Amino acid sequence: MEPKRDSKFSISPIGSILLVHISEEIDDTDINTLLDCLSKEIVRSSAKGIIVDLSNIDVVDSYLASKLSNIASIASLLKAKAVISGLRAPTIITLLEFGIKISGVDFAIDVDHALERLM
Repeated sequence: MEPKRDSKFSISPIGSILLVHISEEIDDTDINTLLDCLSKEIVRSSAKGIIVDLSNIDVVDSYLASKLSNIASIASLLKAKAVISGLRAPTIITLLEFGIKISGVDFAIDVDHALERLM
């Protein structure tokens, strides 16, 4: 499979896992496009896992957090497991301070740890 690339995100296969890189500049429209592309790619590739790499993201607002939960729900409905990787300490602290929750997903320090969780 050829990686799916947009200026704001990319979806690349690693065996039966899809690796999603999200850039800092992603906006609400791009997030919705990502959800659509990702759900189609999970079905097309019969992916067993999805890693969402947020290492390029400094701020996770409530809208992005809800869409990350949506990714987990879509993955679960399509029999795949979702792992979010790359959250930095300041971002985690901000999420906690504002009571923003991302449900239905596992977390990993980086992509390598995320791959271990899915293997």
